[in-house]
Amino acid sequence: MTTSPAEQMRFPSGKTISQVRKDAKRLKKCTPNQTLTQALDAVARKNGSFDCWAQAMQVLKHPIWKFEPYRNLMVLATNYLVENKLIGLQLPHNYYERRLKSTEVVEKGHVIVKLAGRNTIINWHDIGYGEIRISVWWDYEHLNHPQANFEPPYKEQFHTRMPLAKRSRFKDFVGVTCTVDLERKDGTYLMGYGREKLNSIYTRRGAFDALNQIPHTQPNGYDAEGKFRL
Repeated sequence: MTTSPAEQMRFPSGKTISQVRKDAKRLKKCTPNQTLTQALDAVARKNGSFDCWAQAMQVLKHPIWKFEPYRNLMVLATNYLVENKLIGLQLPHNYYERRLKSTEVVEKGHVIVKLAGRNTIINWHDIGYGEIRISVWWDYEHLNHPQANFEPPYKEQFHTRMPLAKRSRFKDFVGVTCTVDLERKDGTYLMGYGREKLNSIYTRRGAFDALNQIPHTQPNGYDAEGKFRL
């Protein structure tokens, strides 16, 4: 039987997770009064000075991802949505059944928040197949938006990837825009690696330096990067 790629990741000792897991099972057989959990904790300490098995898995299976400023912004925004229970990392109950029976959008919305000290719009939209499109408009000033006070459908309503105004006017009211898709069916992660699969990017002159100063953010319950799926 083949082992998963995750099981082939290595401890600092050089042994794979699969090999160390087998060591734990052998240890338990030799010490019947010890639970498998205790045996796993013991071999984790032996092979990498980890406090316990759970900590080892967190570190080995979710390594610190390489910093990329736009993706870092998307992680910061996604963490906000997850922590405030605005989106779920698990598919909603009867998701596919509801999708098949109607054109219902299961999850969508927008919030106006402070991210890294700047006014920010985060909007999200269920795009099917368990995926959520997440868009961020960072360093946003609504009063300067040329369509802030228009009548619908030309009034800004915060449900598109980028603001409704002409791109040439973005510099008046927004510093950075970016969009990414959150995969939830075959894993839980933001699609793409580095800047790959980030789209609808706009950066006002001078804004990238400020974006680059946002501290490296770790994803909360999902991976910052992963394979793109159609």
